[in-house]
Amino acid sequence: MKLASLGCLLLLALSSCYAFQSNFVHRSPPTVQVQRNYFKTYNSQANLHRAQSSNVMKMAQDDESVPIDERIFAILPYALPLSDSIEFGRFIFAEFPLLRELLDIFIGIFYDIYRGVPFIGLLIFLAFSVASRTPSIPRFARFSIQQALLIDIALIFPQLFGGLAKELPLSVVEPATNFVFYAAFASCTYSVISNALGKVPNEIPLISQSAETSIGPF
Repeated sequence: MKLASLGCLLLLALSSCYAFQSNFVHRSPPTVQVQRNYFKTYNSQANLHRAQSSNVMKMAQDDESVPIDERIFAILPYALPLSDSIEFGRFIFAEFPLLRELLDIFIGIFYDIYRGVPFIGLLIFLAFSVASRTPSIPRFARFSIQQALLIDIALIFPQLFGGLAKELPLSVVEPATNFVFYAAFASCTYSVISNALGKVPNEIPLISQSAETSIGPF
């Protein structure tokens, strides 16, 4: 009986050791797997950070790579919508005459020719339309030419209702015309500043997307 009891105790001890060893072997791999997952995540984040840094540097290089003459050439077309927007700023100019003086400094000569020569507006419009689709002109400039045209076209619609303004009270006409001027002035100012910095001014809602589509991918 003693031998039987001793044998049972030995079997129990061996079983316990085997179970402990099995559990140890079974639980080890997850620790290794966690480490592998950690290093994999770390490497992915590092690669993403390097890619983002590379894109930022590339954008900066692209901004610096636009020649000065192309930037100036891209700025000039916005004189057209600015000239057509002046009639909507009459209430604003009455309160802030300095703004009109600043506009005269930048577009005064163009405005005088634009308003003084018959059919010059139509000729400029047609010339800009052709230029925006001429592949030999840099795309950076063609985008602004097309966008300036679209801003100018957008000003046609409030001009069509100019005759109705005489029948409306001043409390309606003044804020409406002010809004049109502010919208055109803000769009042109944003575009001019972006071009001066060597950046494509493609953040104007609806208009920028239409300009991008009109000039094509090249």
